Amino acid sequence: VSDWSESQKQKLSIAHEKAHELLAAVEAGTKWNLTQAYDIQKLMRVCGLEMTVRELYRPEDKPQFMDIIALKKTLQELKQHRNKTRIVSFTGTIDNGLSKLEKVEEELRRSQLDATELAQVPVNVLKNLEDCMNVQNVQAALVGN
Repeated sequence: VSDWSESQKQKLSIAHEKAHELLAAVEAGTKWNLTQAYDIQKLMRVCGLEMTVRELYRPEDKPQFMDIIALKKTLQELKQHRNKTRIVSFTGTIDNGLSKLEKVEEELRRSQLDATELAQVPVNVLKNLEDCMNVQNVQAALVGN
């Protein structure tokens, strides 16, 4: 073993010791021991959570999924679009979107989640899809852009 590799081993050992000291300082400073097992009871004790999981659950909270239903309605309207030649090109996309939204709605109905923000995700895509379906002549649309 060369002197160089021996010095590298020593430097690595020193770095490991310093990292261990730093981890211990962080754990002591935050009162959060990163090496403990993560079951809910220990997590509540270690992190000092003020509310239990049972207290966080409120049966009176109802799921908010009306925006998801509005998205489904928009997709169903696109499926009935007046430009029949364009519908053929987008049928798979629309059907796939409808099936995904139905699954999301089903899960939301069994939860207490608010889907307002989630429903905003596909809005731009739906707008672009509608714009594409409104194009009468593809060549004219390409020239326009």
